[in-house]
Amino acid sequence: MARGARRAAIAAIMVLVMMGIGTRMAGAQALPAANAGGPYAGVRGAPIAFSGGDSTGTGLVFAWNFGDGGYGEGVMPTHIYGSTGTFTVRLTVTDFFGRTATATTTSTVGIGSAVISLGPACLLTPFGIVCGGPYSPYIVPLFPGLFP
Repeated sequence: MARGARRAAIAAIMVLVMMGIGTRMAGAQALPAANAGGPYAGVRGAPIAFSGGDSTGTGLVFAWNFGDGGYGEGVMPTHIYGSTGTFTVRLTVTDFFGRTATATTTSTVGIGSAVISLGPACLLTPFGIVCGGPYSPYIVPLFPGLFP
């Protein structure tokens, strides 16, 4: 057998052996499991953080469908809903071997105002900036005369 033909035959055998090992490795690994967390809740126009961190598998890729036509990627994406309602959120994980798993949860989006922390002693509320301790709070109104 010529040297070139021998090398080609050895390379072909190595590829076949590696393919067999790869198939056995995929079969030996546990199937991926998706965990979409939740249920989630938030307000229209404000970001909602999602987490697929409890999903299991080897080399997972995360694909999210937020139920309103929006999509995301990654373990912990955020999404802003433009309308209110209850949405079915779907997480699909794909492992290193191309196997997939899907999980669903819900995201309920309402009308409201987010409370935003402005530091350890102040909050931004719909009524204004509220500062102080639980026994001596004071309010700096955002819209004087609008709220009693």
